[in-house]
Amino acid sequence: MSKLSYFIVPLLIVIAGASILSSRETPQNAQLSQLSGLHRISNHLTVISAESPEDLNFCEERVPLENFDVKERMDLELQKNVYYHSSTVLLLKRRGRYYETFTRILKEQGIPEDMFFLSVAESGLSNAVSPVGAKGFWQFMPATAKHYGLELSGTVDERFHPEKATYAATEYLKDAYRRFGDWTLVAAAYNMGPGGVSRAMRTQEADSYYDLHLNKETSAYVFRILAFKTIMSTPYRYGFNVSDTYEPIPYREVEVTGNIANLAAYARQNGSNYRMLKLLNPWLISDNLVGEKGKTYSIRFPLNPESVRAYEMEIVDRRSKEEEVKEVETEISVEADSLESVESADSVSQIAAPAQTKDAARDTVKK
Repeated sequence: MSKLSYFIVPLLIVIAGASILSSRETPQNAQLSQLSGLHRISNHLTVISAESPEDLNFCEERVPLENFDVKERMDLELQKNVYYHSSTVLLLKRRGRYYETFTRILKEQGIPEDMFFLSVAESGLSNAVSPVGAKGFWQFMPATAKHYGLELSGTVDERFHPEKATYAATEYLKDAYRRFGDWTLVAAAYNMGPGGVSRAMRTQEADSYYDLHLNKETSAYVFRILAFKTIMSTPYRYGFNVSDTYEPIPYREVEVTGNIANLAAYARQNGSNYRMLKLLNPWLISDNLVGEKGKTYSIRFPLNPESVRAYEMEIVDRRSKEEEVKEVETEISVEADSLESVESADSVSQIAAPAQTKDAARDTVKK
């Protein structure tokens, strides 16, 4: 072997080793690479805090947002629900089906329309069932439901009847208001019970919900209602663009007095099917009906296709008009914002100067 070989072979070994070592990613290198990737992502993705309202009321009762505790509890529920995207989108869709019916009943019974959002907080606008046995849109426990006139039997549970349960809820709310004289306390009582609210007021010597130190759920409850009110009243402000809402289902009613042995056969006799009967009559909880003596039940079936098409055309026309109104409101809002910017500027040069930065805010213990 020549002297040159003694020099070349070690050199090749050193070069090969260096190449192998450089190709191996150390934990430190991996961390640096990951940070670099996150930096690149952060350049394209920004999470923005949802802007809390400066003024807010519940059932025409002012919310004291100047109190830091009140402001932060409101902010907590607002951020949680603005960024709980799938759930909030579904609530906005369901609002189209139930808002008009529920608020009509509330108004008819002398209850503020804001109480609609209590049902949102209770059940998510669905016939929910809680682990403790509360059921329906308004989450009534069995004893309370019966007290307010709802039928509960082996084949009927009227807690699942949207309209009847809403009427029962208005009676509960009126009773609570006669006791407290304050709708915010009424909402708190709906969550923890009137007795619990009264005891807290007495022992803590306070007469405002916002001054009471309550359990974690009730402390957040009214603010959850307020967050739903804020988001669902101005969804575009928080980045929600939900136009394909669920509309009320057109139906016809058949009155029944007595029993029905087989609901599936009864549905077929009325030109429908068991599935549709169950969807439109969720209060029928069995496959038959054993009715109370002398009581008449109204069972709903979908309208025939021709009537449905006419109804859908009416919905399309209404949506078109609503969109026109929204466009006009948006134009007015933009013009007002522009005017406000001009009026608040210190000089013509400040108006003309480009902005350097701009943060864009993306516009349930039951009874």
